[in-house]
Amino acid sequence: MKLFTILYILLICPLELLFEVIFYLCNSVSPTPGLTIAALSVIVSFLVLPLYSRADAIQAEERDIENRMSRWVDHIKKTFKGDERFMMLQTYYRQNDYKPVYVFRSLLPLLLQVPFFIAAYRLLSQIKMLHGVSFGPIRDLGAPDGLLTVSGFSINLLPFIMTMVNILSGMIYLKGTKFREKLQLYGVAFVFLILLYNSPSGLVFYWTCNNIFSLVRNSISRLKDPRGLVVRLASAAGFIIIGFAAGRSTFSMRQRIILAVFGMIVQIPMFFEIYKSKIKFEFKKVSDSNLIFFLSAAYIAVLTGGLIPSAVIKSSTLEFVSVANLSNPANYLISSISLALGTFVLWVGIFFFLADDRYKVIFSCIVWTIGVIGSVNYLFFGTHFGILSPQLQYDMTPSYTLAYHAVNIAVLFAIGIVCIILAVKIPKFVVSILISGVLIGSGMSVFNTINIVKTYNNAIHTADYIDANPTIMLSRDKKNVVLIMMDKMVSYYVPYLMNEDPKLYEAFDGFVYYPNSVSFGYSTNAGSPALFGGYDYIPKKMNERDTELLVDKHNEALKVLPVLYEENGYDVTVCDASLANYSWIPDMSIYDDYPEIRKYLASGTLQAKTDSLDPMAVPLERNLFCYGIFRAAPSIIQPTLYNLGNYNAVDKFDHQPDEWNSKQVITSLYTASGMDANFMSSYSVLDRLGDMTRITDDDKGGFLMLANKATHDPQLLQLPDYSPIENVDNTKYGEEQFIKYDAEGNMINIGDEINNAPYQCTMASMKKLGEWFDYLKSEGVYDNTRIIVVSDHATGVGLDDDLLIENYDENGKAGTFDALWINCTLMVKDFNAKGFKTDDTFMTNADVPTIATNDTIEDPHNPFTGNKIENSYKSTEKLELMGEEDWSIETNNGYKFKPSMYYSVHDDIFVHDNWSFLGFY
Repeated sequence: MKLFTILYILLICPLELLFEVIFYLCNSVSPTPGLTIAALSVIVSFLVLPLYSRADAIQAEERDIENRMSRWVDHIKKTFKGDERFMMLQTYYRQNDYKPVYVFRSLLPLLLQVPFFIAAYRLLSQIKMLHGVSFGPIRDLGAPDGLLTVSGFSINLLPFIMTMVNILSGMIYLKGTKFREKLQLYGVAFVFLILLYNSPSGLVFYWTCNNIFSLVRNSISRLKDPRGLVVRLASAAGFIIIGFAAGRSTFSMRQRIILAVFGMIVQIPMFFEIYKSKIKFEFKKVSDSNLIFFLSAAYIAVLTGGLIPSAVIKSSTLEFVSVANLSNPANYLISSISLALGTFVLWVGIFFFLADDRYKVIFSCIVWTIGVIGSVNYLFFGTHFGILSPQLQYDMTPSYTLAYHAVNIAVLFAIGIVCIILAVKIPKFVVSILISGVLIGSGMSVFNTINIVKTYNNAIHTADYIDANPTIMLSRDKKNVVLIMMDKMVSYYVPYLMNEDPKLYEAFDGFVYYPNSVSFGYSTNAGSPALFGGYDYIPKKMNERDTELLVDKHNEALKVLPVLYEENGYDVTVCDASLANYSWIPDMSIYDDYPEIRKYLASGTLQAKTDSLDPMAVPLERNLFCYGIFRAAPSIIQPTLYNLGNYNAVDKFDHQPDEWNSKQVITSLYTASGMDANFMSSYSVLDRLGDMTRITDDDKGGFLMLANKATHDPQLLQLPDYSPIENVDNTKYGEEQFIKYDAEGNMINIGDEINNAPYQCTMASMKKLGEWFDYLKSEGVYDNTRIIVVSDHATGVGLDDDLLIENYDENGKAGTFDALWINCTLMVKDFNAKGFKTDDTFMTNADVPTIATNDTIEDPHNPFTGNKIENSYKSTEKLELMGEEDWSIETNNGYKFKPSMYYSVHDDIFVHDNWSFLGFY
């Protein structure tokens, strides 16, 4: 990363992020973007008011010093020349404790405006929602205003209004000063006029509001008691905002919280005005405040920008790598730590540096306390949110009970009191703690980064298996076998999907649906080996081979059918073998000993044929930093910081439509914006199956083993076609869209976060598979092709209370397990089969190799274990189905699966009494 880029991230990006978050939050309660811009201006101006006030005071102090010294300075310059003049001036400056470089202090207010201007310019010039939106006489906030037309020429009026307000504010502020200083102000106003004349009117309106705020501030400063008036106005404004939040019944709880927080923020001046004398007394013993502050700021930066982000990436490094564009994910950490340092050390440090000594002491205590509270929140609270995607979105939105909030607040309040006492009584001890914290946090971040780089370097060879045109070979005359593993596909949905779209019956002609099916685990780690390799690879059998690593046994399972079919003369293709070599990006090198097997990484390298896809790209380093703040924050504000995994990002024009950075933000059960990278990578493969397929007249059949995750990483889709588009809005379909019926009239309601998007993506996947099946029919190879659609596991969708199985954890605590987690999908189309049927025979996904090899391979045996491939195990042995506690291949990767809860079932899985809890072992 270039030095200029790092400096930009340090100086500008923290401000841009602040503006973006404020804009997003204000827009969530504002009726129009125009008012949002005004609110942004007022809030930012208020937040930086202490900064500008102190800068103005320093400038005024410099002006007074110059005025006081000017008579003798002029005298020396008039009387002496050359070196003698220089020596006399230096002596005079030294006698007055003045340095010529201090003259630049008069430029401090102007220098502060530059980064704020750049940040506002970048943000407001690129926000999509401003384009085409009017506000009062302004026709388009995303374009120059063009309010006047003279002789056919359009004139932008708003920049002139902005300039006049700026000059008027400066005239009040500089009343009684030298013409040189006034000329400087007029020059700056003219520069801003030139710079912003052709800028989007939203940006000019923002800067105009800033100037109006400055005008009001300068006018108040001329009054007899400006501080008292400001305090009273701020207090009144705060109470009005809080009252408005409480009284507006149309506002959601989140909107009320946002307004209430703003209301409390604007009352901060009142708090300091009332308690300033007491604060000064209580903290007068605190020493080393400067050191405490900068160490605290550095620690918070390391925690939020280094330690937390690096721990997230290290936990599953390859999930943060784009298959199509390999790049070391450690680069994200450079940006996130730079953003954190710029936020807490640089900008908060500027506020600290410009504060007077009394407020520096207060500042240092607050920042030290925040650092400790952040650590406690990260380590002890909110540690079980669920599965986190590479886009930093949880599979379930984090939620809390009031009791949880109460405990969190009570603990943090107590810790805050202790922190303040420590800072007051033993500041040296606080300094020691902070030094240790910075060193330990930095060391752990570096350690995580080293592991990330090592993991990435070991996986670079995956690029060898990327092919822009992967090829599936199927025979026109010989038998073909197709195995499609749809990760996490919910079997329970299938009857409702088929009934909703009757065209699926025709597309899935010849298929037999087995609803009474189970997998051997509720994650890919435990549920997929038996699917690919048969009963030799159920968890019990894998644990019995306790001298071999799980990864080796998993790889072996992935090779069973491809190797068997290759040895029997089939044309074999493997795409995206699940967790091959225990890598999130499948390591297809496990097939290198079999050069005749075609092997591809298709997911993430193919683009869908669907038109008008415009992903919402949000820089991952931005959200890594925001995620760090989210994890360190108290629970009461975490939902607002997380914001459904959007982290309050605004959709902008400055991104490339890169599927890796893209994400979907689900704003309700009806609406969403953006495209999810994981879903689109997998959906694109299903969309391109026809393009990938080659029909041959060779004398060898074809075998395809393909794993796909379109049903694993769901996003909302546009009804009624279930199509992926940038802005989804299903509002007009109302709540009726959530009520689904099967052919027998049974009803389910998918109107919740657990079911809505997964159901939609399962439908979209079924439609795409149906399109490929129609293609095979048109090519005359459908009847001579056996097709198996199966999932490694499902998910607990909470749609059948009879399938909540009682259990006990390792500590004897009672709980329940939703058996639908392991109710895997199993659909089979045999050769020349017709019609769509349902078969209630008890099945497991370990039956798949037996089904696949039946009548295609004579006397099939596992090429690695030598055991016969058959399925008598389920009828002769008690099944042990694992509800694994640790699903991650990063940690559950030893010689045996870690101890977990085990269950058994027989005959009919939908009868509660057929289930039994075997224990935790």
